[in-house]
Amino acid sequence: MISKLTLRFVTLGLSALFGFGSAVGAARGLHAKGVGAQGQGRIVDDPAFPPHPWLTAGRTFQVQLRHSPGITRDHAGKDLFGVGLRFAGQGEDSPLDLILNTGECNHFWDAWTFLSLLRQASPEGFKNFLQSDPLALENARGAFRRAPESFSKLRYYSQNPMWFKADDGAVRLVKFRLVAADLTDETGIPQGEDLAAPWQGKRLDGEERPRDYLNAEWSERLHSGPIEYRVQVQIHDKDPSDPGMHNSPKNRWDPDTHPWLDMAIITLDSPLVGEDLERLQFRVGRLPQGIEIVEAGGMDCPYSIPWMRDRIYPAAQLGRRIGYALRGLPSS
Repeated sequence: MISKLTLRFVTLGLSALFGFGSAVGAARGLHAKGVGAQGQGRIVDDPAFPPHPWLTAGRTFQVQLRHSPGITRDHAGKDLFGVGLRFAGQGEDSPLDLILNTGECNHFWDAWTFLSLLRQASPEGFKNFLQSDPLALENARGAFRRAPESFSKLRYYSQNPMWFKADDGAVRLVKFRLVAADLTDETGIPQGEDLAAPWQGKRLDGEERPRDYLNAEWSERLHSGPIEYRVQVQIHDKDPSDPGMHNSPKNRWDPDTHPWLDMAIITLDSPLVGEDLERLQFRVGRLPQGIEIVEAGGMDCPYSIPWMRDRIYPAAQLGRRIGYALRGLPSS
């Protein structure tokens, strides 16, 4: 009970903090500068996952997608890279938003580890945080990328399991992934000493590409023709003997026992620019019937991160809208 109340108190405090910061900065605190497009999405014709009330075969949607680096604005550095995907068109209510990042597992996995990371918001603090926990370091190594060739040559993961309530009523969890339809080998994976130290984000000596080269490359790719992605799911069947390792975003699900299954095909054909791109918003809690955030039991609950994000994001986005109204949209 105390841990649950603490989680709610901390979430209220962080909502106020991020909301105020977004209003003052009139911009995103993370994933600040991105590139985006819109197009069409279609649930695959022959889904291999259990029949689901919303994910019906052949169902079509308008979609909007935004790519961005996570922390730095230098695409040639080492960073987390992210993507947001709305299953809706401009001005429409979205039944499903997906917010995904590079790396199958998260280097913070509950409210306590997130607060520990937040208290050390500096390169040296980040280094200390990762070195204090071998699993945090391992997961960061698996998530950070160094100067990838393209946003389209990365794999993006939801990391946090959610309920998947299929038509048969069985208890399941789900994770999501986004990959370019033509992706074979992911690029930007650090090597050697660079892999050992994910906190070292500066571009390497001799790197001469522009700071925003990924935006330019992806925009040119889109100009040359539609870009196609696959949204995929991993499904975990829960049972009383489940040891619990599948609950936490810190753990990878074995693809041999939990294969990635195609959920939807996304085809992007029209760029999003200017105000349309800047005002694009994504919410963790925009979910359709049959997909749900798991209720968090406290600060150390493995479901506390998505539970917190579901409440913090609206406050940060409200702050950003206030900042826009007061100072206008940020410059490109």
